[in-house]
Amino acid sequence: MASSSRQGNPAATGDSYYMPGKADSDQFEVDLKAFPTASSSSTYDGSWWQRKGLNPFAASTPLGAMYHKFESWRAQLDLPPPGSIENLGRETKNVMASSHCFEGARADLAKAIGLSPPFQITHSFTLGGPTASSAMDPAAGKGGSYQFSSFYAPQDLLLQGNIDQEGAVSGRANYSISPSDILKLQLQLSPNKAHNTVQLEHDRQSGDYALNFKAYNASLADATGIYTASYLQSISQSVALGAEVVWQRPQGADIEEAGINYYARLAGKNRSWLGSAFLINGSILNATYYQKINDKVDLGAELTIVPHPIPAQRQSSAALGVRYEFRAASVRAQLDSKGKVSMYLDQRITPAFGFLVSGEIDHVKNSSKWGIGVMVESQNFTEAEIAAAGMGPPQPSV
Repeated sequence: MASSSRQGNPAATGDSYYMPGKADSDQFEVDLKAFPTASSSSTYDGSWWQRKGLNPFAASTPLGAMYHKFESWRAQLDLPPPGSIENLGRETKNVMASSHCFEGARADLAKAIGLSPPFQITHSFTLGGPTASSAMDPAAGKGGSYQFSSFYAPQDLLLQGNIDQEGAVSGRANYSISPSDILKLQLQLSPNKAHNTVQLEHDRQSGDYALNFKAYNASLADATGIYTASYLQSISQSVALGAEVVWQRPQGADIEEAGINYYARLAGKNRSWLGSAFLINGSILNATYYQKINDKVDLGAELTIVPHPIPAQRQSSAALGVRYEFRAASVRAQLDSKGKVSMYLDQRITPAFGFLVSGEIDHVKNSSKWGIGVMVESQNFTEAEIAAAGMGPPQPSV
């Protein structure tokens, strides 16, 4: 994929989106920075009530005067954006080899059809690895699979969809309603209707805080589904704290459940190191640490503790991973407390051709998983077209 600075798609702000097929995982991360938008000069002209002159927070109103005074004090603090709760610990997971390992043989063929707006399609083939059926039913065994993916990102909108050989369809759509607010829709349709899902989301990232609402398989008719609301706030240049409230009511049941999760993030100078901690339902603790040693070496560590009143049922695990970047290759290695040793290699033979090797050995279970694959990226654009779209020459992908 070509790399460049992203220009102007608010629907992609702060996120990476996943399409099946890239070498480094069963679903690869589409680097939105590599895609320009149709226009980078457009400006947002305010919300509807601002355009109609109905803004209750106008400085001429008492409420507006208080609001602007508070915002002025807040701006003086110059707090950094905290990111989003769902992205906490992502740097650590990207270092870990287990996040990218696969089993069997795979081939991913990606073709860029358009540059402005970006449009890409991908064909993904696997053999000897787990399929969608085996993931839901282990008795189905392993076999081959095929998946077609497409990605389209005009200004203020992002569309991505997948379909596999079994007819399962998944997709997502993001629409930016303002520079800070994004509406998101995710759906999954399967031949087995029990696995159909729909998720609605509103994500707001503004200044020094992030706010998010989600509704999963929500039904207003019988008040069922899973609903979450989260808030993450920077309280200093290096510390951010947040919480998430979860309420759920399964369909066809009278049981209601609610819980609250707590989050914290620490960041070093220039984000040279990052630490995060999650407390789920007041009991399960997960902590991650990321350290950038130098331009070529990254280090990651993760700890999970699951308490239980019965000592025999208590669980904990720890993992340590490292990533080393060569000029045209990336190597990840990982060791965890459960006896697993993992390795993942992404070797770029040319900017458009990658060779992949994945391996995992479980010394406790005396088992192993191995994978080998290739990734081919093609485009039919001239250097002038690429330059006109604001994209530089292809760079080695990792």
